[in-house]
Amino acid sequence: MRSASILAFVSGLVSTGYAFSNTHPLVAWSSQPSRNLAALSSTESRFAHSGDIFGHLLNGGDEDICQFDAVIVTAQPGLHATDLRKLSKSSSIPFLLNSSSTSIQLPYVRSLSRADVEDFAQSIGTRCGAVVVTGDLEDASVTKSVAEDEKKRVFCMCSQAVESEGRERDAHVSEIDALLGDHLNALSQSHPNQLVVVAGTPALHRRQLPADSAVAMDEQDPPPVTGGLLKRYQFLTPALITSLLIVLFIFVPMLFLGINALAGIQSPLRSDNVPKGVGLDKKNQ
Repeated sequence: MRSASILAFVSGLVSTGYAFSNTHPLVAWSSQPSRNLAALSSTESRFAHSGDIFGHLLNGGDEDICQFDAVIVTAQPGLHATDLRKLSKSSSIPFLLNSSSTSIQLPYVRSLSRADVEDFAQSIGTRCGAVVVTGDLEDASVTKSVAEDEKKRVFCMCSQAVESEGRERDAHVSEIDALLGDHLNALSQSHPNQLVVVAGTPALHRRQLPADSAVAMDEQDPPPVTGGLLKRYQFLTPALITSLLIVLFIFVPMLFLGINALAGIQSPLRSDNVPKGVGLDKKNQ
């Protein structure tokens, strides 16, 4: 009974780990009430596929996404749900999520990629006849150059990947938050009716980079890696963590149960249980 409950507990941990793998956060808000956006805040959308979310925003319901003056879509490689939770309430993203007419926060979205975000922005531009502007989040001219233009615009921006850890990572996420706030402020006068989508995407590793980027990296001399083994190699992989959980919560308890069972077995022949009469008869003979 105890082994079965332990096995069920570990199975739940493993299944939960796989459920959160290959997921990234997506948050969005609008300047005016949006039924399509509000419909995504249901519990069924917690682990929704990115294609379902973008398809619903583009075609779902009787609401037209072209009603917005500007749609700002940002793809942030390496962004995790925990990064957004660490932002202060006065930061741009948390403040706008809480103060906007409609907002959603989906911390774990499946198969969310930068290509999906870019395709979503292009689809809005095609449908609404809007100009699609792409650029880096660090480039302030992306939005300032069209601040006086009242035409509908779709902005698709991306920032540098969040790959650091600790305080450096928190500072990087805070900088991204501030840059996004600057862009939205630049558009607030000419394009006040806004839909903003912030999506975390996988960080591009070397084997995922385009060929020209890989060649450029080969031409550069990378700095030597300093520090101990923990900084040079990744030991705690998902497979190793899963194996450790299985050993800790299944095999170790089963081992203790077996030892306790063996210790509880009483031997039928013990010296103190031999009848005293037998020993006395042998002595008299």
